Amino acid sequence: LTVLTGLFFTVNSCSDSDDNPLSLSKETISAKWGISTTGSEFTSIEFNKEGNYIVTFANSVKSGSDNPNVFFGEYQILDDNTIKLNGYGKIIVSYIDETSFKFTIIKDSDPTNKEEIVSTKATEIANSTNTELFCRTWLVIKYNGVDVENTTDEKFIVFTKAGTYLIIDKAQTESRLSWWGWTNSNQTEFGYFHIKNRETKESIISWDNTVQILELTKDSLKLSETQEGEGITETWDLVPAHGEYL
Repeated sequence: LTVLTGLFFTVNSCSDSDDNPLSLSKETISAKWGISTTGSEFTSIEFNKEGNYIVTFANSVKSGSDNPNVFFGEYQILDDNTIKLNGYGKIIVSYIDETSFKFTIIKDSDPTNKEEIVSTKATEIANSTNTELFCRTWLVIKYNGVDVENTTDEKFIVFTKAGTYLIIDKAQTESRLSWWGWTNSNQTEFGYFHIKNRETKESIISWDNTVQILELTKDSLKLSETQEGEGITETWDLVPAHGEYL
């Protein structure tokens, strides 16, 4: 009986230590996770509460183009340790807490090639009412006052609390990846910096340009940007993407 009791205690102790401190949910994974695994083809994976993910790669530019090498899509949490990345593959989670995320990524295109990933949560912009409203997946419905449904100007725009600013079309043929940040205290304007050579937020000296927020609610976003030196002002009307994903 003493031996069995000791064995039972040992098994349970090991099991408890292996448990994830956090359960798998949109709330716990919604962040940018910087990948530190040596030799990995990935540099980060980011999730938001709207059900989208962004994967960035060590080769920062797609071959034969100026487009950043990113993959964007929907994700679903299938069970306690599996996340499906629609159009790309799946993740098998081995550990997650407030700052660390360990998992194995399996690509649909090469399911026998499994890469174990160690990642750390990126720092985030201080939370506020505007930040909470702003950081989500948006869909452009008007450009310069003209409806853009089923045109090349119908794009997704994603802002995240980690500072990611992604513009991408539905076919993923054109994309632009930038850092963003608030530029005034009342948070009605933001600046952005196009990522060209894996620049970090900390390395940015000045923004490429600034954009004015004309309206921001839970149901709509209106933006206006003037190109310095050209005198050209562009406007965008956006709505939350909801189910309008790739």
